[in-house]
Amino acid sequence: MSLAPDDWRVRLTHGLASLAASALRPRYGGPIEQAVEPEGRPVARLNTLAWGEVTGDALPTLLLHGINANARYWTGVASRLSRHGRRVLALDLRGHGATGPLSGGYTLEAMRDDLLAWLDALQIQQVDLVGHSMGGKVAADLAAAHPRRVRRLALADPVPPEGLHAFFDHVAALRRAVFAPERGPFTGAGQLAAAHRTISWLRHADPWMHRAFDANFFTQGDGTIHPVLDDAAYQQLFQGVLCCPSPLPLSTVTMPVLLIRATFSVMPFGRQVRRLKRDLPQLEVQRLPGEHSLHATNPVGLADAVGRFLDR
Repeated sequence: MSLAPDDWRVRLTHGLASLAASALRPRYGGPIEQAVEPEGRPVARLNTLAWGEVTGDALPTLLLHGINANARYWTGVASRLSRHGRRVLALDLRGHGATGPLSGGYTLEAMRDDLLAWLDALQIQQVDLVGHSMGGKVAADLAAAHPRRVRRLALADPVPPEGLHAFFDHVAALRRAVFAPERGPFTGAGQLAAAHRTISWLRHADPWMHRAFDANFFTQGDGTIHPVLDDAAYQQLFQGVLCCPSPLPLSTVTMPVLLIRATFSVMPFGRQVRRLKRDLPQLEVQRLPGEHSLHATNPVGLADAVGRFLDR
């Protein structure tokens, strides 16, 4: 069932989320000044955005986005991180943004292979790795498979390695109401604009975040607007990546790891954190105010938390 942005279930869900988050908004960091949105360039099949230059022996910082997103979602975080002598890189993962569809399906293993090929193509031996939501699960999987390629690992409200909690399967109607305005399709620019006003984490975001959101879509000849990540790919990622356990154990992840949880988190239950701590004894946990999309609702806080962790 497709739900339009003006559906009462969509408006109620996002309205309540926005109302609950409004009390936290004054605690968010200020706006990102002079945020840079560089042009992408295809490298090893994955569209790449870059900010800043590496100084001294600093490693590049690689940022991985979540489902229904793209590299431009990191603009606020990346522009702030790059002010301190860092080279910050963000990718459009397969099926997303300017990378678009790739052969080989939509599995965790396929995305891991994409990242490894990308690192090899750029001759990057090691990175500081940051992943949000689905990107957090991909980042943890890459760190488990190739621990020497990752110096430090930061997980921003990630989908945990065991997958989303079964709770999300029991509230499928709520899940549809949350994702419907992020997925489209839209009849035209007016309905897309309505989605901007509906989505709880987007309606008060900075202008660059609205442009990043629009990069998730393309316009067909008849004027209708469709997601780059088509429904088949979305279902493959949701069921085969977000809801399934990662195939690799975390025992090889020995580098420092930071878990950042949002106030309204995709990891809502304490036992999920305790399980991750059991598997990663070195894990540090920090809570940040904001909705799940922290790079939109609290980009300054997220950038500063990640920056402090990487600078140690």
